Amino acid sequence: MLFTEIKEKQSNLVYPNGYPHDRSLEQIRRKVDNAGIFVLDEQACAMAANVSLTKPTSIIASLPFVKLPAEYTWIEIDNLAIRRATAALGSPNLKTDNAAVEIVRSAFLMYMDVDEAKGRKDLVIEYVHKDRPFSGRLPDGREAVLDLAPVIGRFSLADTDEYTPVDFPTLPRDTSIPTAGKVRQHLNLLEKDPAEAAAWKELWSRFEWRPHPDLRMLARSFASLMGESKVAMVEDDQGDELRRMFVTQILSALILLNCRNAVTTERVPAPERLNKKRLKQKRAPIPEYRTVKVHLSGAAKRAWSERGLSSSQVRDGAFVVGHFKVRKSGIYWWGFHMRGGGPSSTRRIGVITA
Repeated sequence: MLFTEIKEKQSNLVYPNGYPHDRSLEQIRRKVDNAGIFVLDEQACAMAANVSLTKPTSIIASLPFVKLPAEYTWIEIDNLAIRRATAALGSPNLKTDNAAVEIVRSAFLMYMDVDEAKGRKDLVIEYVHKDRPFSGRLPDGREAVLDLAPVIGRFSLADTDEYTPVDFPTLPRDTSIPTAGKVRQHLNLLEKDPAEAAAWKELWSRFEWRPHPDLRMLARSFASLMGESKVAMVEDDQGDELRRMFVTQILSALILLNCRNAVTTERVPAPERLNKKRLKQKRAPIPEYRTVKVHLSGAAKRAWSERGLSSSQVRDGAFVVGHFKVRKSGIYWWGFHMRGGGPSSTRRIGVITA
């Protein structure tokens, strides 16, 4: 798990100006010590992928009810599970031409902070990811590397129309990119419905990123080796990646965490025996965390069991995830059901109020 790995030394690299690369993680390590840790299992990742394809107007309507479950909230996901889920929904999951590594696991540390220039509280997002090369190993022999992104994100939950358009993919879509299923339906909706297209653009405009203030020394050290233009290019790439991951996955996870009858969290206590061994090895102890799982009613659990459903069948759509609706009093979740028959629910079963 990244919340444990990040506390361990990641690199022995020391830049020519004497700055150790690993020192860039000191601040976020202290924040993680005080964070509520939530790890999405495979079904919860698939559910978040489904929610990301909800009507953008519904997602915007839910924002006033979105609250962090802890002052510092760490949400961790398996990127391979996300790719499996989005592929089942019709995404081609294309690899960019210049990609040298693939992201295998990601974590997002979030907290609220006042933007003094705009006079409002924004959601702040720090992004940790673990990458592995598509072929071979890293120069130092490791199979994967964990690092903090050199950018920090801010997302506005405020109910206001004052958002500055940003440079993101425009509509209509590139029809040469093959899509299918729910992804294609979502893109068709954005092309045909001006209100949904405008809401989609607003979601992306609510997010902004800037160079990470904790990594100024790292940026200077990197620039001394590769030049400032290379630093700017890396920041642009990481900023775009953070925006995409947050808007399409982590915001969905936050909405789900605010629908108590949509997901359930199971406490995983710190392993005392293993931690004693880790302390002897001078390794960081594994803290308590919570696993986020899909919440199933009694009828849905019986249907799952009776049909012998696997996680792949859930992703493929035999088991309909359900959807949320927003009312004046909060977010409501409509229950899960079996496609083509079986238990279903049309009643409002989960509500979060402001």
